[in-house]
Parts: sequence; structure tokens; C-alpha cells
Amino acid sequence: MKKSTLNSMVSVIDAAFKEEDHPRGDDGKFTSGGGGSSIKKSAGANKSSKGNFDLGAKQKSEALELLKHQSESFSGPVAKISSFLHGKISKGSSAGEALNAAKAKWGGKGEKEDSMLVSFYTACKGPQWNDNFSKEYSGKDYRARKTSLENEAEEWLKS
Repeated sequence: MKKSTLNSMVSVIDAAFKEEDHPRGDDGKFTSGGGGSSIKKSAGANKSSKGNFDLGAKQKSEALELLKHQSESFSGPVAKISSFLHGKISKGSSAGEALNAAKAKWGGKGEKEDSMLVSFYTACKGPQWNDNFSKEYSGKDYRARKTSLENEAEEWLKS
């Protein structure tokens, strides 16, 4: 998969993330908005192992909103996969279950399909929707942790 295609797909997801809506503390972690305390983990949020995880209630709501927007605003694989994931998660599947079902249906079908799957995987397990991102991905800084997550997503897609 070309890095430029992956970056363009990640930018679709990143575009929905507004940094000003998600304040960070001095340590770089998301805060509750008061500038000092870390966000409390939502009940049931992000049980972590490759392809087996879920989102907390707030993160699930944000993911569903993004997926709905993508399915209505885009065409081709982005729209199809977004609609599929939205339907699965809306009907009670965990994010991991929905992604694994999408991977079974579209994985390996093309670069755009693979990029979309990897992008949503990294969004779910990255700092936007995973309160434990810093603990789960080793590295001295955000870039190292993000690279670790991207590598994991690529391996998940191949598995």
C-alpha cells in the first residue's frame, strides 16, 4: 500500500478531529477541558488487542457520526466501508467485530479499501478514541507511538 494513499485516507479521519474540542494537559494527554485532569475512561472502552476492541459510549458516538458523514459525503470504497461499519456498530457490534467483518469483505480488494480499513483501525485505537493510547503504544513521543500503531494496523490487515 502506498504511503501517500494511507496518508490521504488518514487525513479524511483526522479532518473530523478538531483539536480545540479536545484539550490536552501539559503531559500531552487529553483532559476534561479544565486543563489539568485526564479524561476518565468510558465504561467498556477500548479493550485492547489486535482486532478485538471496543469504544466507550462517547467514542462510539463520535465514530458513528464520522462514519455517517463519510458514507454520505464520499463515494466508492470510503462510502461503502463507512456505511458498512456504521451499520454494524449501530446494531451492537464492537468496533473490533465491525472492522474484522469489513476486513473479511474488503481486505485485499484494493489499495483504497485497505487504506480505509487501516485508517479506521488507527482512529479507533489512536489518541482520538482510545484513552489508553500512551500506555498501549511504547515510544518516547507521539510520533513513535503513532508509528507503532500504524505498523500494528498493517499487520492486522495482513492477518
